Amino acid sequence: MVEALRSGARGVRKVVLSSGRSDQKIKEVIALARQAGVQFESLPAQVFQKKYPEKAAQGIAAELESQRFVSFEELLAVPKKRGETPCFLILDEIEDPRNAGAILRTAESGGVHGALIPLHRSAGFGPALHKAAAGACEYLPLCRVSNIKQYMEKFQEAGITVVGSVTDHEVQPYWSIDFTQPLALVLGSEEKGLRHTVRQRCDLLTTIPMAGKIVSLNVSVAAGILIYEVMRQRQR
Repeated sequence: MVEALRSGARGVRKVVLSSGRSDQKIKEVIALARQAGVQFESLPAQVFQKKYPEKAAQGIAAELESQRFVSFEELLAVPKKRGETPCFLILDEIEDPRNAGAILRTAESGGVHGALIPLHRSAGFGPALHKAAAGACEYLPLCRVSNIKQYMEKFQEAGITVVGSVTDHEVQPYWSIDFTQPLALVLGSEEKGLRHTVRQRCDLLTTIPMAGKIVSLNVSVAAGILIYEVMRQRQR
C-alpha cells in the first residue's frame, strides 16, 4: 500500500488507520496520503480490527483500485524505452500467491522488464500475493493473457529467446546459457514444472544443478538464481 501511494501507478481510494498505532510508519503513510491527495481516516483499534481482521496486526489498510495490467505491446516497449536488452518472465500456472509474489518482488529488484501471466490457473492478485511482492506490483509491468504459448511465439517473433527452467539433469546448467541476449525466462509450477506444450515451445531449456538429496528448489528461489545470473552476466 505504501508503494501504491509512492508510485501513483494504482489509485488509492482511501487509507484507514488504527488509532492504536502512532509510530513513524503511520506518520509516513499519512504524509504520503496527504501528498497524493488521498483521503484517510483513523478508527478505534477495536473497530479497525473488526472491519479489517486480516490487517489488525499492522493497523494499516487501504482501499485500492484493481491491479493494473499492461498490453503485450506495452510490455515489449519497456526495455526499448529504457535502452536495455530485454529480460522478461513468463509464469506457467504458478498458483501459490506467496510464490508468485516473491517471484515478482525478485523480478522487480533484479531489473526484469515485466512478467507475462496466464489469465487462468495462476495466483490471483489478492492480499497474499501483494504482501509477498512487497510493493513490486506497483512498479513491475504485468501482462495477463489467456494463452501464454501464443505469446511465447510473439516474443520469439520479436527476436527474444525463450528459455525454460526445468529439473532435468541432461539439459544445460544455467551458468552455461548466454543470458546477455534478449530473453524471456519461463518458470513452471512446483508440482508439475513446465507443461509439456510450453516446454516444447521454448528455444532453450536450462536447469539449476542440485548437489544434495532434494531434487528441486522452491520456484521463487529458482527465479532468484536465474534473474541474478542474468544481472551478473550483463554487468561483466
